[in-house]
Amino acid sequence: MTFLEPAWLLLMAPWLAVVVLTLRGFRPKVFVPFLDLWPGDPVSPEKKRRWRWPSWAAVLLLLAMLAGLLSLARPAGNSTNHKIERATIIIDRGVTMYAGGRIQEVANRAAAGLVRMLAADASIRIVNDVGAARLVGPRQLRALLGEPGKAVYTHGQLPQIIARELADGDGLVVLLSDLPAVRAHRRLVQISPMGPVDNVGIVWAGVAGGKVWVKLRNDSDRAGLELVVKSGERERRAAVKLPRRGETVTMAVDSPGPLPVSVRLDVVDALPEDNHWVIPAAGWPRIAADGHLPEGVRKVVAAVGEARPGGEGGTRVRVVRSDDGKGRTAVVAGGDWVLQLPAGPMVVGDHQILANVGLPREL
Repeated sequence: MTFLEPAWLLLMAPWLAVVVLTLRGFRPKVFVPFLDLWPGDPVSPEKKRRWRWPSWAAVLLLLAMLAGLLSLARPAGNSTNHKIERATIIIDRGVTMYAGGRIQEVANRAAAGLVRMLAADASIRIVNDVGAARLVGPRQLRALLGEPGKAVYTHGQLPQIIARELADGDGLVVLLSDLPAVRAHRRLVQISPMGPVDNVGIVWAGVAGGKVWVKLRNDSDRAGLELVVKSGERERRAAVKLPRRGETVTMAVDSPGPLPVSVRLDVVDALPEDNHWVIPAAGWPRIAADGHLPEGVRKVVAAVGEARPGGEGGTRVRVVRSDDGKGRTAVVAGGDWVLQLPAGPMVVGDHQILANVGLPREL
C-alpha cells in the first residue's frame, strides 16, 4: 500500500492517544455507604480493570476518524503486478502555488509517491495550467515537476483542463494545485499544499475620474491593511478593510498627482511581488485586432481603441481567436499581450463605450 499524502499519517499519533484514553475507561465511580440497604453476604470488592471496552458509539466514532485520516493520506495500490502504465499530471503554476515555495513542496511529495506507483516504462503527460502538454518518463518526473513557470491566477482555466483530461483518456489524472473545489472522479487525485497561503495581492490598478482604482485579492486571514498611493513626492494612505479569504475587493483613493502613479500594499506576506503596481504615464494600452475575427469583434476593438487611445510607450494588446474553441487568459507573446477569444458565441455586455456601436447581443 502506497500513500500519495503520507504526511497526513502524522495525525495518527493524536488519534492513538484518543484510543488509549477511551480504552482506559475513565468513568466516574460512586461509593454508596448505606450497605444496610442491601441484605445478604458482603460482596468482595471488584478487581480494578485497566482497560474497558467503550460503547459502540465511541467505537464507530474512532473508526470514522481513522477512515478520514487514511482518506487524507490518499492510499493507492502498490502491487508490482499492477503498476500504473499511463498518467496525466496537471501542474498549477499559479501565483498562490508559488507563494512561500508551496509548488516545490507539492512537487516533492507528488514525485515521491508517484515514482513508486508508476511502471518503469510508464507514459506520463505533464500538462500545465494553460493546457500545453509534454511526454516524459518516470526518471524525469522529479526534475520536471519542480520547473519554474508563470505566476498568474489560474483557477479560471484549471476546471476546463481537468474536465478535458478526464474525458480524453482512461489513465490516472493527478492534479497539483491548491484549487479549493475539484469535481469528484474515480481517476482524479489531487495533491495540495499542506497549509493555506498567506498573501494579499494587487490584481489590477488604474486611474479614472481623478481617483486611483485598485482591486485586491485576499488569500490570508488578515482583516485589513494600509494602501499607499504615490505620485512623485506626494502620497496618500488609505486603510483597507479586506474581504474573506479567497475574495476580492475594489476601492478608490483620491489621486495624489499626475501619472505615473505607484500603488503599494504596506504588508509582509508570502508573495511580495504582487504588493506593488505602477500605473505608467503612457495611459491606456494600444489595442488591435489580429487575424480572422468577426466583424462585431473588430467593431468592439475599434470602439475601445478610439475611446481609450493608447500612448506611444504603452503596452500593446493583440486580440486573436482561440483555435480550440476554449477561452484563454491573456498571455505574453513577443513583447505584446495577446488576448485569446473563444471560438463560440460571445455575449456583448452593457458599456458606455459600446452604446452607439450598434452590436448584436451575441457575436
